[in-house]
Amino acid sequence: MARSSRVRPPDQAPFLSSSVADRWSAPLGVWAGAPVRLHVSLAVVIVLAAGACVRSGSATGWLVLAAYLVSLSLHETAHVLAASRLRGAAQRRMLSAPLLLGPFGGMTFRCPSIDPRERVFVAMAGPLASLAIVVSAVCCLAAVEGPNVKPLAPSVITEPLTLLHGDVVTTPLGLVAVALVLVNWPLFLVNLAPASPFDGADALRSWGELWMPGRAARDATCAAGLLVAAALLAVGGALALTDLNLPWLGASLAALAVLVGFGAVADANAPATPLAWLPPNDDDYVGASLRDVRVEPATASRYDHDAYPLDEDIDDYSVDRFDETQVDDILAKVHVAGVHSLTANERAILERASQRFQQRRRPLD
Repeated sequence: MARSSRVRPPDQAPFLSSSVADRWSAPLGVWAGAPVRLHVSLAVVIVLAAGACVRSGSATGWLVLAAYLVSLSLHETAHVLAASRLRGAAQRRMLSAPLLLGPFGGMTFRCPSIDPRERVFVAMAGPLASLAIVVSAVCCLAAVEGPNVKPLAPSVITEPLTLLHGDVVTTPLGLVAVALVLVNWPLFLVNLAPASPFDGADALRSWGELWMPGRAARDATCAAGLLVAAALLAVGGALALTDLNLPWLGASLAALAVLVGFGAVADANAPATPLAWLPPNDDDYVGASLRDVRVEPATASRYDHDAYPLDEDIDDYSVDRFDETQVDDILAKVHVAGVHSLTANERAILERASQRFQQRRRPLD
């Protein structure tokens, strides 16, 4: 049976509960043991992109859309593979938490490990996968196109659309490589932003926890996010007001600045540690908020002698002991996914365990 001790409640607002996320997402199935859901924002992006492809009648648009979806899948697969390298309970909690897919990757994919180095490893796996795709695509472009395309030319990174619409790239494999570059270098750069829902926020905050307390690392990450948002807004405004003929880039940077700024403000109210991301109303069965409870292993012998007299039915004893062996796993699931993720059977087990705990509780000697 897990023993619960009261701790000082965090003064931060809880992370987005699963019930709120569920209202704006649809299930896609199970991926590597983790439930996957499609966020409405990604669905809107896919529908708008498909509509633009149909309207233009160009096969190039469909190629870019396919490259985007494949790259997004590989980006999240890298996170899952990195999480599978964790050990013990952190791996189980990581792979059992719901994965919410957004336009830039997972929106709720967080590493619950207490080791900041492991959290940095998992957070950076996605951006590094996108960077690896860019490098591989550029090398492939140089191999199949030969002297027609210079793989290190700035235009390959800054203006890949000119390669798609021009006569420079002539082979199908070269077009695929250009589409992958077009999609993955923005995916890599954007996910380095130090604000939610981007991977850079988790990586920078976890790296900061190696040198400072968790709350200070969170505040430093929020400050970095606001500075990045201000810089993006300034650059976007400069591009829009100058004669560089890059209005689309200026508008994109301004929109990204707004998103990063709002993400940084939201991070300022987030818990300092990933294990504190719990829904606000999680006291349905235990009589206290689980955000204020630390779960610790306890010796079962005291409970056995106090709660089960010798003349008690052995069948009831076996059922209770079976329930108690599952409480730790259920509470770990609540700490990651929230109480709304529990099944009816898990709720019943937790309620029975809470009732038995209330019956056994007595003042400590």
